[in-house]
Amino acid sequence: MPFTYNVVTGASADRLEKLIAARLEPGADKAAVDRRIWRLSLGSGLLIFTQVAITGFVVIFLESQRDLSATQAGLVLAAINVVGAAGRLLSGRQSDRRGGSRIALIRAIAVATTIAVAAAAVLTGAAVWLLVAALVAGGGLSMCWNGLAVAAALEAAGPRRGGAALGLQQTLVGAAVAVTPLAFAPFVASTSWRAGFLVAAALPLVAVVVLRPLRT
Repeated sequence: MPFTYNVVTGASADRLEKLIAARLEPGADKAAVDRRIWRLSLGSGLLIFTQVAITGFVVIFLESQRDLSATQAGLVLAAINVVGAAGRLLSGRQSDRRGGSRIALIRAIAVATTIAVAAAAVLTGAAVWLLVAALVAGGGLSMCWNGLAVAAALEAAGPRRGGAALGLQQTLVGAAVAVTPLAFAPFVASTSWRAGFLVAAALPLVAVVVLRPLRT
């Protein structure tokens, strides 16, 4: 009997705790059905595809297609990350100065990323210095939106739903990170690097369309 009593009272306590939590945090379970969070999460997933496609494959591309050494290709990747890190800092400060209009800035970064990555696709057979410049610009820009998207998700969800909103967003981003190499590598193998980079350039524009209704 004591064992049965403890189990029953423990289950009752769990139910009571959930009931109290629901009372204290109304709407905490609604983040997963909030269309704004879904749009932001889907847009983030589309944007991360381009980031992974560039940063994950740029060294292989430069070594195999443009005869750069491992050190030279690694320096290009390092430059991409430096530009991306600086861009995250600048975009964050700029969004704060503009009063938190983060979605508009994400869309602007997405358009700039498309232009730069499309330029890299066109320049795959051009002079190396031109190609590298386009790859560094496109790869760096593809990294500048991340912090803004996290801040926008928290602001859209509010303090009581922020954890659920970030959970959804980061789950979709993580899924896109996992899928990107599985899709990008076979596509490049069956078509060309230029075609692969063109697809990577197009997805940020799709993200712009997905994020268009948001005003955060």
